[in-house]
Amino acid sequence: MSKIQAKNAAVLSAADTIERPIGRHAPKKPPRAVSGDFSAIADGYIRAATAESTRRNFASDMRHLESHEIFPESPPAAVLEYLAKFAGVHKVGTLERRLVSLHKAAIQKNLPSPVKTLPVQQALAGIRRTHGVRPRRVAPVVKDTLLEMLIVGEQTQNPVVFARDKAILLLAFCGALRRSEACALNVSDLRFLDGGMDVLIRRSKTDADGHGYTIFIPKAKGNRCPVVAVTEWLEKGQITEGPVFRAVSRSDRVLPGALSAQSVALIVKRSAARIGANAEDFSGHSLRAGFCTEASTAGLANWQIRAVSRHVNDVHLAAYVRPISNKTPSLL
Repeated sequence: MSKIQAKNAAVLSAADTIERPIGRHAPKKPPRAVSGDFSAIADGYIRAATAESTRRNFASDMRHLESHEIFPESPPAAVLEYLAKFAGVHKVGTLERRLVSLHKAAIQKNLPSPVKTLPVQQALAGIRRTHGVRPRRVAPVVKDTLLEMLIVGEQTQNPVVFARDKAILLLAFCGALRRSEACALNVSDLRFLDGGMDVLIRRSKTDADGHGYTIFIPKAKGNRCPVVAVTEWLEKGQITEGPVFRAVSRSDRVLPGALSAQSVALIVKRSAARIGANAEDFSGHSLRAGFCTEASTAGLANWQIRAVSRHVNDVHLAAYVRPISNKTPSLL
């Protein structure tokens, strides 16, 4: 073999080696699409990454969209027509949430999201400017309203159900609890002390990983004390373990299982209706807003309020302080 032939053979051999790389230099295979074919345990962990309410909203959004022939595969033009049809009919926040669900559904199928296209984003911005995004703010249950609810409730409700409602109203107010936090409380989360009660919030909206947070609920004078109210409810309900707040039958019998978050909202609405207020102005969040409003009116510093409400900053806290009356003095 001549020198030229030997060189050509070497070049061809090197080229063959380059075309057929081995070991760590081999190119990575393209990732497979997520099939969703997981074991029950793996699927359970995937589902646990989002709250149950988030999964419910996602399923509800997709049912609505599909009923109007909007799918993850739909082109942006179809999504634009959907927005044009329902803008001004449904709240801006509702439309935005549905498009977020549509985007997630497209990502799950490894499809390009029609939501992220420029025309759809421009249409959403136009809807916001045209119809506004001011959120609904429920009325706060301040101290006077709360006490009136308790007086009327004691006169009109059965003893056991009133004991439960009284404990929920007072504890959720004094602890600035979300309705989901009140429902999730177990007897083991309560620690009764001489001057009050420690309440462990194991998990919350802003603590999805479950680091936990303990709130101290001080005792109050007379029959408005939240600690006494919780104690009386546990005694009347004969509850020694498990969920603190439970359903009560029409015959005034305590049922097993935790109370639902929606039931807390209904308790607040019914209590408002009994005192002649408009029930539609109130919700489960009214108790949390009521604490923040009352504490601010009483002159507590923001850091003191946030130690109970667990707001991450003063901006978020300010949204919960409702103006009861205009106390800004005149500068003239």
